[in-house]
Amino acid sequence: MKTKNPGRTLVEMIIALTIFGIFMAAVFGVVIPMFRGFNKSQVRHELYMQTQLALKTLNRAVSESFGWMEGDSLWILLISKTGDTVSIYRDVKDSNVYINNKPVFPAGYRVIEFKVNYQPICDSAGGMAPAQCYEIADIDQNGLIQGTEISKVASLEMELTAGKAKQKYTGSTFPSIPPAIVDINIGEQ
Repeated sequence: MKTKNPGRTLVEMIIALTIFGIFMAAVFGVVIPMFRGFNKSQVRHELYMQTQLALKTLNRAVSESFGWMEGDSLWILLISKTGDTVSIYRDVKDSNVYINNKPVFPAGYRVIEFKVNYQPICDSAGGMAPAQCYEIADIDQNGLIQGTEISKVASLEMELTAGKAKQKYTGSTFPSIPPAIVDINIGEQ
């Protein structure tokens, strides 16, 4: 006997929709984590590239300056070849590193940490923590590396940790140390 309506039964439709639902769950179970991983990898790469660009900018600012005035573990003051002061520091309000009030990172990035580490000229400095090295380099213990103390510094490291979208990257640069400027004090008349 022939039926008048050759359509599907309700049970067949439920079985078909269940199979389709299982198939779609499997597809999205693979595709969504794959897209998240790709996005995370892309953010990590952008963060790496921006941090490397920032480190090159900081390196160039220090290495190409005329002289070094003073600094501590959070900022450094230099004199450019044109005679202007060059200040490198991290502003905690907006979490960015600045060179003379110009941000080093574009919007959307934050600098989690910025440190200036000094390696003094002495035989035992190789195994010291950065804070101990700073204490040795700061001979007069006034909190600044300045004047003739600069000539006691063997190397300078600028280290920063940058972040974006829950990712972070730490990098550092070792710029050439410009000569010490000992005869000029900012604010003298």
